Amino acid sequence: MRFVEVAVKRTINQFCAYSWPLLIDGNCLSYELCHLKGMDTYAKVGVATGLLLILVALGGYLGSGMESWTALIPSFVGIPIFISSLIARNPDRLKLGMHIAATFGLLGFFAPLGRIIPTAIKGEFEWSIATSAMAAMLVICGVFVVLCVKSFIDARKKRLAG
Repeated sequence: MRFVEVAVKRTINQFCAYSWPLLIDGNCLSYELCHLKGMDTYAKVGVATGLLLILVALGGYLGSGMESWTALIPSFVGIPIFISSLIARNPDRLKLGMHIAATFGLLGFFAPLGRIIPTAIKGEFEWSIATSAMAAMLVICGVFVVLCVKSFIDARKKRLAG
């Protein structure tokens, strides 16, 4: 997790240094993201998942010669996961933020299946940058949803225990 914190710190600090500091609740977003202070562990996982999906999308888009915007589809899932995980920084909004993130994670898990399964059944499946990005999105979102469900079960057990 330390690697993710360092990567986030560098990215956000460069963004704030060259544009403007983003303020949320009176705090600079770069400071909050760099240190990930006060965030629930699963909110941190959500931030990392969102950033990873955005990187997959950018890699697919740039790797395909920037021919089609559909290569950016993983970012359409990654950005809401990232934002809702930032919402989950607030302990009062943790449940809301993580449920929104989990919902987008489910969408990110099922969306590639709608493309991979039919092409595999037809026998037309071949590995390319596009299918690699879809497979990466499927795996990343699948793991994220499993972790979210685990955290929801743990939170419920903790709440019922007292």
